[in-house]
Amino acid sequence: MQIVRKIAGLRHRPLVAGAPCPFLFAFFFCAILAVSGRPSAAQAPADAPRSAATELLQAGKFDAAREAFEAVLDADPANVDAREGEVAASEHLALQARAKGRPSVQVFMLIWPEPITTIGKQSFITEIIAAAGGRSITDGLEHEWPHISLESLVALDPESILLVRGSKMSFEDLAKRPEWNRIAAIREHRVFYTDDRLYSPSPVVIDALENLARQFHPGGGAVPSPKQ
Repeated sequence: MQIVRKIAGLRHRPLVAGAPCPFLFAFFFCAILAVSGRPSAAQAPADAPRSAATELLQAGKFDAAREAFEAVLDADPANVDAREGEVAASEHLALQARAKGRPSVQVFMLIWPEPITTIGKQSFITEIIAAAGGRSITDGLEHEWPHISLESLVALDPESILLVRGSKMSFEDLAKRPEWNRIAAIREHRVFYTDDRLYSPSPVVIDALENLARQFHPGGGAVPSPKQ
């Protein structure tokens, strides 16, 4: 699993009517990289342990990543990037522990209704849903933002619908459409909500992930704080 944190290769949402342009996301992403500072040739040897820890985090090896970031902090307690990396790894581990042993919540995430756009295998949101204890029912589709027909969606028969709160297409709007009422999750109002934090190239994406985990598995207890 490759859930991408902060400046670690976050993908962008598709270009749809009313959505921010991906090029703007790319601009801000590059700005974050510039502010965080990629190491120069002179800095590279000293910065290699943090870079290695970041690669472990990108690869989803959260135990190893946390240990690597802690080693960096032992040598340099003021290293802000290492501290944030440790927090990210610790919170991922806590969320995985929270969902362990519980059935995955099967969801269909609607990005856009016309054409029906969702998330596929290559979308980072698919990985976030999995980390929160869910499963996107379209995680087998190869494209990052695939289009599917309504007939295909009816056949998939999702347990629940996942929507972005505040988007132009609300659950109530979908429920008013006779064709969408062919889906049991719509008729029975089985819906979860996320928000735009899910698309943010910053640590607030952790908050969106934790929010989903609490919705998928309520009463699972608080996520513990990482070691100080």
